[in-house]
Amino acid sequence: MIPKFRAWDKLTDTVQDVLDINFLEKTVTVSQKDIVWYKHDNLRPFKGVILMQSTGLKDLKGVEIFEGDVVWIIDKGEMDNGWGWFEEVKFRNGSFMAGDDFLVNSHHRCVVHGNIYEQPELLGGASMNNRHRRIARLEARQLLAEIASLISRRYGVTAEESARQIQVMIKTNSISFETLEELNR
Repeated sequence: MIPKFRAWDKLTDTVQDVLDINFLEKTVTVSQKDIVWYKHDNLRPFKGVILMQSTGLKDLKGVEIFEGDVVWIIDKGEMDNGWGWFEEVKFRNGSFMAGDDFLVNSHHRCVVHGNIYEQPELLGGASMNNRHRRIARLEARQLLAEIASLISRRYGVTAEESARQIQVMIKTNSISFETLEELNR
């Protein structure tokens, strides 16, 4: 069997088919077939994608199952009413797994509902997609810049020194709302 991959493209926040993997140049060529709004170069560095390998198995409806998919596993005794639970497909212990089940034993009673990148809420994770995370990170950076400016004015140090101090405080978990309130006085 020739391995088949798809990739979470971090640049476009989409899942794309992988056309080529170049291990010498450490690049991946993605298809971009589903994104008409982004028709630029389709070559990504390894760090720009998350590869998801096909399991070679299909779900109850005939949909190919990939690593990173979220599947609804229907309990063996509940096939008539569809009762089940969501699990992420992972490669673990030398096999593709859906939770604690070997996927090879449960693929015939599961249905792909999405993947962990586009629908993390299926697993109870944050329903925030990557675009929203980027906005939140930008807002956090702006807030940290304001805090660094406040420290700089309060203690008469440079903004760079303030930023270094904030990084140390974050790494050592010694920053708190009380610390910020104290700085604001």
